[in-house]
Amino acid sequence: MARTLALALSLSVLMACGGDDDAGTASTDSDTMSPDTMPTGTTPTTSSTGQCSTWVMTYDLTGSKFFIDALIDFTITLQEPYDADENMGPGTLTLRLQDVDGAAGEGAATLVDYQLTQDFITGNAVAQVHTELENAASDACGVSAGTLSEAVLTWTTEAMADHCQNGQISCEGAFCGTAGSPPEGEPEIITDDCGDQPITSFDFSPDLESFSMETVVVSTDDNATAAMQYTGTLLSAELDPNTPACLCP
Repeated sequence: MARTLALALSLSVLMACGGDDDAGTASTDSDTMSPDTMPTGTTPTTSSTGQCSTWVMTYDLTGSKFFIDALIDFTITLQEPYDADENMGPGTLTLRLQDVDGAAGEGAATLVDYQLTQDFITGNAVAQVHTELENAASDACGVSAGTLSEAVLTWTTEAMADHCQNGQISCEGAFCGTAGSPPEGEPEIITDDCGDQPITSFDFSPDLESFSMETVVVSTDDNATAAMQYTGTLLSAELDPNTPACLCP
């Protein structure tokens, strides 16, 4: 999120110089169980191959928000239409949860994939900054690990490892090229800008069909703070009897 924070600082200065316009806002597959029938238990199962079975749970992140607290504050919301100026998306997050008595349940939990498109425009008549970034963190053995207990997933390390951004930030308007914004017609290209991104515990509904994460600061400096808040709704839940060995006891 370092790039988007830098963008926010530039944008805040540009908007303060150019005007006072406010930036606004904010089925399960085959071989799966319906989320509302998933009980929790205590005893993980093991497949006949010797590798443990886990549930691959993919969540749609619609409703999540990206906040900037700066000279001019704004909120970008993950929602359709994704091409609206102050919207972003799509976004998904995939977890592996323990197979407990034939259903996703309590125990070790791993975040294995995260994908988010940030494509939004902020500004006013003097400058409009267009952010086009693909955010990704993916590893079969996990980018973060924790424990699910009583519908709360607590992370061992409150960070998403190897979170990377790729894309560009461009600007149109008379004030482009000032206050750290890219000059007009000369977009800043971002390639493999990677690092850990902070996360905090996920609070699930009892049926694991949805979760929320409180707002967490992802980047800060003397002038601005950037934060993320996640909301997830279950897209699919698939039992995998051939979980990678690195995730088995």
